[in-house]
Amino acid sequence: MMDGQLIAPICFMAGIALGAFALTLRLASERKANQYKLRERDKIIAEMSGRIPVDEAQAHLSTLKLEMDGLREELACQSAMHEQALADLIKQASLDRDEMISKSCLANDARISRLRNLLVADHATLERDAGVLLGLVKTVERWHDELQAILANNSDLKKQNESFSRIIKNVVMLALNASIEAARAGEHGRGFAVVADGVRDLAVSSEMLAQNFQNNLFKNDLVTTTTFQDMQASGNMIRTLVFGMKATIDKIQSVIASEDLAA
Repeated sequence: MMDGQLIAPICFMAGIALGAFALTLRLASERKANQYKLRERDKIIAEMSGRIPVDEAQAHLSTLKLEMDGLREELACQSAMHEQALADLIKQASLDRDEMISKSCLANDARISRLRNLLVADHATLERDAGVLLGLVKTVERWHDELQAILANNSDLKKQNESFSRIIKNVVMLALNASIEAARAGEHGRGFAVVADGVRDLAVSSEMLAQNFQNNLFKNDLVTTTTFQDMQASGNMIRTLVFGMKATIDKIQSVIASEDLAA
């Protein structure tokens, strides 16, 4: 970013250098013109020395000498003015360049400060979110343990239901045997036969109820197992996300620390 912002001052200095170069060329051109005039004067003096009297030639020579001195003074004055203007131009260009670089550095410092503040804010937000996710992971782990307890309880209930089913089957067999014995007893066993039939009907109803209870336990196992697997996968995803966020937090912290050291 800093190199890009130095392009403008460099281009500005290049323009100043080109202007100074043009000024130097103009000064050289004026010097060349004055030198040409001096050569023309010498040529005229040489031509006149063979045609006019000595007194007249000396008078012309004095006049030309005065003109030459004036031209030299003018040339020296212009040269000094041009050199001073060039020095002032270079000095002003240097001041402008330093001012532009200073402003650019201040602007960069302000931008870096804003970026650092944003990084600090993002770092705090990520840390807070990571803490929330870690709390959620702990909640999922607690649910995981509770679901395992539910599965274990379902297993115990199925075992108890199987024992209950065996008892019902035995009751049915006993009721059947009682009915047979009541039939053998004839009229004396009729009341006992009615009771035996009632017990058998109750046992059959209990067996159907036990079967329904068994089916519901299987359904609960299926739902609980599916939920258990989903929660386990969700917990792993959240845990992976937390690890990624922690890596990002560490990188941001490293950048902030580097900026502090650089400052």
